[in-house]
Amino acid sequence: MKWIPGPEFGGAIGLMFFIANSIAVAMYLIGFCESLLDCLKQYGGLEGITDERLNDVRIIGCSGLVAILILAIVGMDWVTRVQIGLLALLVISQVDFIIGTFIPPRDELKAKGFIGYNGTLLESNMWQAYTFNKESGKQHDFFSVFAVFFPAVTGIVAGANLSGDLKDPTEAIPKGTLLAIAITCVSYLSYGVLAAACSLREASGIVDEVLFAEGRLNQTLSGDTNITQAYYDCSGRNCEYGLLNSQQMIEVMSAWGPLIYAGCFAATLSSAIGSLEGAPRVFQALSKDKLIPGIHYFAKGRGANNDPVRGYFLVSAIALVCLLIGNLNIVRHNTSLNYNQC
Repeated sequence: MKWIPGPEFGGAIGLMFFIANSIAVAMYLIGFCESLLDCLKQYGGLEGITDERLNDVRIIGCSGLVAILILAIVGMDWVTRVQIGLLALLVISQVDFIIGTFIPPRDELKAKGFIGYNGTLLESNMWQAYTFNKESGKQHDFFSVFAVFFPAVTGIVAGANLSGDLKDPTEAIPKGTLLAIAITCVSYLSYGVLAAACSLREASGIVDEVLFAEGRLNQTLSGDTNITQAYYDCSGRNCEYGLLNSQQMIEVMSAWGPLIYAGCFAATLSSAIGSLEGAPRVFQALSKDKLIPGIHYFAKGRGANNDPVRGYFLVSAIALVCLLIGNLNIVRHNTSLNYNQC
């Protein structure tokens, strides 16, 4: 008899997929924390809750984990409502970014690297320029950059994760997944091109250097100055702005910065909720097949939708451990590794 891959084959993939999604919950929450802390610093002048940013990430991340866990336990109806609201906020923030790229930048924004559409700039930014990673002590390459991009597109399988809650999974999963892939590819590639066409790779953030570069320094300032470099010349010094150095360049380029932060909150929280909802259902399916000894306990669900409440707590426990690490790069690397193994 010919052997046909079944539960055993799917179980091996499903287990790795469950672990990856569980770690991804922490990854998205840490991303939310980083954006929130940057927003509070920029618009509220607050450095954080404690004296150490790492502890701030842990405190905010754990609070967020409890909140989305409660949301998951309440039920899928509320999850759907929240996800629709987050989606609307995300779409508005993307429109805000697109509009902002067409607005002529002020000197303050030019100093941070946003100079507006420029064909020469786009051509120079389209080629690779891997830099040195100060944290790891290694040179960046294609795969280290891919590790940043890869976890961001894992949401395309959200529909497959929730297949048990779909009216017609056979029809909905292929259509939904292919549509998600198409929208993701178009949006990610187009936003990358927009950013490359408008922003420098490095910039100093010093407005006087913009005036110097454009020959307006003497007309604006009186007296002697020590300005000897243009804002785009970062040789011999560390610049804080530009596509290579600043994580908030999209906010700099947008029509209204706070909306971009709101979009970051929506994207990270939506992904965290999706992973927390999806991972337990995958593990619940594995538990029903009894492929791994001792996990049948997680096969039991609750309510009309057979919600895997026990799985929610298991995933939350795994995410909590990763949250306590507090380092996005470490968690992101482990998430990418697990997905690649899948």
